[in-house]
Amino acid sequence: MENAIYILKTTEKNKKAISKIAYDFVIALAMKRLKINQKPRLTCESSGKPFFEDYPNFHFNISHSENLIAVAVADSRVGVDIEKKRDTNLKIAERFFSEEEKDFVKDNNSFFYVWTRKEALLKKTGEGLKDISKAQVLENSEIKTFEENEFILSVCSNNPDSFKIIYEENF
Repeated sequence: MENAIYILKTTEKNKKAISKIAYDFVIALAMKRLKINQKPRLTCESSGKPFFEDYPNFHFNISHSENLIAVAVADSRVGVDIEKKRDTNLKIAERFFSEEEKDFVKDNNSFFYVWTRKEALLKKTGEGLKDISKAQVLENSEIKTFEENEFILSVCSNNPDSFKIIYEENF
């Protein structure tokens, strides 16, 4: 399977509606890639990480920020996080970042560089954000970060360099 990150844009503001768009996309993509006619059954690990019960080798992860949705699909466990570039309170780093990461953060872009890497790592493992301060991410070779005009995105997998970004305009 080709490892990819699909970027979708939406005008929707409601988080539940955004999640529905994202999951509808994942289901449609899974049906196409797996060449199946029935919707795969979605379930969750005990940690809450979703997967398709009958297709454990189809790995995916979803993230959204404002009007952007990122859907990562991979041949192994994957985590993704996208953040729309914006102003943020850099003092958040004091609470959640290691000393090395705090030293790295100089502006909003460097903050979101670290933040998205942390989220992608914890989403890959299924741990969630409860241990975000413990995740060390600056030198982690399983994480790749993409910076575009509108967003910063990180993906964590066994082979992060294999991912390409695909802009999905017509979903």
